[in-house]
Amino acid sequence: IMWNYLFSPNNSGRLTFHAVSKRAQLGQYNLRKLNKNRNFTALVVDESQDLDECQVDWLSNQRYYGLFVCFVGDAAQQIYSFRGGKAQKFMNVKGATDLFLTRSFRFGDSIARCAN
Repeated sequence: IMWNYLFSPNNSGRLTFHAVSKRAQLGQYNLRKLNKNRNFTALVVDESQDLDECQVDWLSNQRYYGLFVCFVGDAAQQIYSFRGGKAQKFMNVKGATDLFLTRSFRFGDSIARCAN
């Protein structure tokens, strides 16, 4: 009943981010069909360490609609675990290839060694 109310015309704007994310996941929303410019072929998702399981599932499944999906994130920078963000979820997408950034252009090697 609550789910139906959230997405009914009687709801006066009380949608949460999580409800919209879950609806996109369950409805298997295709981003290419939802976007008027369907010419894009890639989806880059930055700060992926803060995605929850629902978001990772929905976004990673966009590959079945012909999109190349690239998750970019750093598990050490995760700050949204209180709302379900789990870096391990995007790091364990089936069929994914892990690539590592081995050099930073923001600061030198001495700062990187100290930070790590």
